[in-house]
Amino acid sequence: MLCILETTCSSLEEAQMLAKAAVQQKQAACCHIIPIHSCYEWEGDLVNDGELLVRFKTLKENIHSLTQLIKKLHSYDVPALLQIDIKSLSDEYTAWVLSQCEHKASS
Repeated sequence: MLCILETTCSSLEEAQMLAKAAVQQKQAACCHIIPIHSCYEWEGDLVNDGELLVRFKTLKENIHSLTQLIKKLHSYDVPALLQIDIKSLSDEYTAWVLSQCEHKASS
């Protein structure tokens, strides 16, 4: 099953580094880096700031290893890691994602 894993970063350099590492290590087929504005409370302070959303297109079976990679490289103490399962996707795009990601053969 294909899914999306999302996280946020404070800099374009970090977002690009995470995306590049995920694609090079075959943990994601591709990544989108999207500028966003976030509002949240952290350590008692209200934060209202720009961030970058990094959307990793991957396989569900890669979520654990991709999560570990992101946690290892991310600068945040508690990076947001949101998994979105894809219920419907074109056969052609599914085949492309499968060709780009390391995955176990289905039995």
